[in-house]
Amino acid sequence: MPSDKPDASAAAKAETWRDGRVAAASVLALRGDEVLLVKRGSGRNAGLWSAPGGHVIPGETAESAARRELFEETGLTVGPLIPLAVHSVPVATTVGTSARIYEITVFAADAADHTDPQAASDAADARFVPRHRLCELSTTDGLAELVEAAANLLQGRALGPEFPSDPDRV
Repeated sequence: MPSDKPDASAAAKAETWRDGRVAAASVLALRGDEVLLVKRGSGRNAGLWSAPGGHVIPGETAESAARRELFEETGLTVGPLIPLAVHSVPVATTVGTSARIYEITVFAADAADHTDPQAASDAADARFVPRHRLCELSTTDGLAELVEAAANLLQGRALGPEFPSDPDRV
């Protein structure tokens, strides 16, 4: 039986694809030296491991979308989300169509007190993966670099290159 409730996902896609950009959000949740990943079960990234995330629904903030997607895909919630980056991902298109880009607002979060996730929504699998094992997985583009940046941010280290201290400063 059809619902009278509008399809938020379809509305989000229609609105955000209009100018060739798709608003999306994701969470890199770290538990010690592990990162929470989902294996995509469908869509253009099927079979790839990525951070939990997805489309921003019109009227929703990137942070709200990130929290919603995290819960929908893993059953987990986290405390404070720390903005990490806006990651632009080009989407392959067919000949004659305009280029499309996912603009993904990426957040970092501490998941130290969390148990193992349960894959749900469009996730075929969900688990905490040791960071050193990322290279063994088929992942979405840029994931390893974003995970490292999230780890640095959560551990209080600078995100940029380290510069030698100025010997003239006291």
